[in-house]
Amino acid sequence: MSLTRVSFSMISGASINVMDFGATGNGVTDDTAAIQAAITYAEASATPPSAAPGVVQVYFPFGLYIITSALAVTKSLSFVGEGHSEYSTGARLIQNTTATNHFTVAPILAGCSVSWDDLTMTANGGGGSGGSCIYVGKGCNSVRIRGCTFGTPQSLAINLQGSDDVQIDGNLFDVSATNCISLGTSTAAN
Repeated sequence: MSLTRVSFSMISGASINVMDFGATGNGVTDDTAAIQAAITYAEASATPPSAAPGVVQVYFPFGLYIITSALAVTKSLSFVGEGHSEYSTGARLIQNTTATNHFTVAPILAGCSVSWDDLTMTANGGGGSGGSCIYVGKGCNSVRIRGCTFGTPQSLAINLQGSDDVQIDGNLFDVSATNCISLGTSTAAN
């Protein structure tokens, strides 16, 4: 007997697959609601609610995911894409709304930890119109961004405000006409 995607996600410790929640990754359909539903489910299944990254993982299979609003994250999660992260292969997210982040992390508990691995994030049209691929607000204890590709984000590829224990490793930044990384502190904006 083979496992379906839905039954596989129900196995304790298995990744939460965005396709189990209706995401298509076909490059045409707006996958925002489906991905947000997967994130909400993953946050609800975290034990304890502030679990470290890797405990609850949101998985993006190979595909091109269209999003039209920021994906809201409030608890510790790990986001992982399938395959090599670059423009034409792997798991790719494209933000179609100007001045809008791909991910907005606003921790509800101190000590939140988040990570992104092997994802490509680009903006449709991009080029200095506001919004970041990854925006992490103050209060996040650990941020890890590894093996990701950032292509022409709207304003910043990564915008971290007051985060602690930051690892940014092995990423590709193709950010012509924009900035790569902004690191805030607890006393200054950027």
